[in-house]
Amino acid sequence: MISSIRNYIRNHPWIFLLFIVGFVIRLVMAAADPFLHPWDERFHALVARNIMEHPFQPMLLLNPVLPYDYTHWWSNYIWVHKQPLFMWQMAMSMKIFGISEFGFRLPSVLMGSLMILLTYRIAWLFSNQHQRISILAAVMMTFSCFQIRSIAGIQTTDHNDIAHQFYTLCSLWAFAEYLRKPTIQWAFWVGCFAGAAILNKWLTGLLVFLGWAFLVALLKECRTKKSLLHFIWALLICTLVFLPWQVYIHVAFPKEAAYELAYNTQHLSKALEGHSGPWYYYLNLFDPYFGYFLYWLILPGMLFTLKDKHLNTKLSWALTINFLFTFFFFSFIVQTKMESFFFFVAPIGFIYIAVAIDKIIHFERFKYLFPLTVIVVALMVVNIQFYTEYFSKENTERNKRITNARIYKGLSKYIDPDTRVVINMNSHDDKNVMFYNPSITAYHWWPSEAELQQLLSQKIKLAAFRDHDQYVLPDYVRNYPYLQIIEVDLYSFE
Repeated sequence: MISSIRNYIRNHPWIFLLFIVGFVIRLVMAAADPFLHPWDERFHALVARNIMEHPFQPMLLLNPVLPYDYTHWWSNYIWVHKQPLFMWQMAMSMKIFGISEFGFRLPSVLMGSLMILLTYRIAWLFSNQHQRISILAAVMMTFSCFQIRSIAGIQTTDHNDIAHQFYTLCSLWAFAEYLRKPTIQWAFWVGCFAGAAILNKWLTGLLVFLGWAFLVALLKECRTKKSLLHFIWALLICTLVFLPWQVYIHVAFPKEAAYELAYNTQHLSKALEGHSGPWYYYLNLFDPYFGYFLYWLILPGMLFTLKDKHLNTKLSWALTINFLFTFFFFSFIVQTKMESFFFFVAPIGFIYIAVAIDKIIHFERFKYLFPLTVIVVALMVVNIQFYTEYFSKENTERNKRITNARIYKGLSKYIDPDTRVVINMNSHDDKNVMFYNPSITAYHWWPSEAELQQLLSQKIKLAAFRDHDQYVLPDYVRNYPYLQIIEVDLYSFE
């Protein structure tokens, strides 16, 4: 096994160099921000922290003091709003490496880095061992700014989408290996990885079976008894991976699980939480997804792959169906539009772009152009402008979040040791406070008069951040006899 790995590294040195570069970039970005990003990292981080001690009872509020509405995923108790695998990974990472922003981001660093190798290998099998195409696809994955932002928690839905993309790509890789060598073992791994993808983001994790079913339906050589049994076997394994958790939460947390299932279904018919957009919403995002102007090469690359007899025809058709279906499904059927929804199939787009570049530029005639092309492609994907602006001193929002995080982390310096409830911080920053202070129950609002009377009857101490911008405490809260004002200023955000 070790000798096989050594031989592979010796024969493919460039991909391992890209892997190291990609890993370092992701590692640096994961360590760059010493605060929790607002959407949706802080929710995922808090649930993951609570999962460390309660792995089968996902909780947002560990010790709710005030009444909560279980239909409000942003402020409830039992949290089954997302599938659990990525948060289990975050919790395990924090168990090993410590409770910190870097600790829970590390699994995304590892998955994002491994996707460079997976993209290369899929492109290698797809192109019948065409190294230029494989390297170009891996280069785009290495420097993908959109993915790196998600790994750092900057991009909305962050680690959830990274894990979903990773396991979906693993299932596509296993399927590519299955087409190369159709054994029941590879079918098993297709099912395992697809099930894991579902345990992160729900049924889009079944994507690999769409391309596979297409081949079974249209190609006679894929419709053998053996192939059908492998397909069914993979689907069964997939079900065995993701179904137990669904059964468990419907038994253990029936009302929360039933509500979230119905809520997730509404993504198809409604633009939930104001996330709406026209049918071309995702087309407008192709630039940040795939790099400046490179996305124009996706369609030509797709046409080249379907016409080129030298490429892996079966895999080509399967990936094309997967990519197009995902685009049309999220563009025309799903009414809720969010930036990251489509990005999980971006590695397929990178392969199409790589094919188009290789077909358009005659590298056999002008070999010196390939290194130059690699550099240009990397620069078009990396989006240097984003990094310079984000880490600029003029990025006041980032600087404010760093300052607020320092205050939340040092909260014990400002409140009495026996105070367990803190109120009146910025919107949803209560999650940040509870992540850094697990003994505290925080609310970014304040209790009603009736709720305050209940707290008074129990002589519960409150600590409240002093007024800042629109966060102004009402008089009935100020008159609460067990209230302590935290004499420190928070930065506010619009």
